[in-house]
Amino acid sequence: MEETVYSADSQLLYPRHFVPYISSDLRISPSVAWSLFLRNLRVQYRQTWLGYFWLLLPPLATTLTWVYLNSANILYEFATRIRIPVIIAPLRLIVRWILN
Repeated sequence: MEETVYSADSQLLYPRHFVPYISSDLRISPSVAWSLFLRNLRVQYRQTWLGYFWLLLPPLATTLTWVYLNSANILYEFATRIRIPVIIAPLRLIVRWILN
């Protein structure tokens, strides 16, 4: 069994020991983050199909609305060459995830 010693000293004072320690943590963190994301998603929507459907419905409806407005030439491209729905859809998803 490995003994862990906790200290108030900064680990940054000893980079030779700190770099391998943090690199091992960086290898583990993506799988831990993915597991926590899935757990949070399952708990938040309580494993119901309606919950998962409700997660996707508002961004999809917003995207389809913007695509329709763009195809009807109601929206104009201003200073950029990027279509407005391409900008709005990811921003809508990001804002929804942040606010939840």
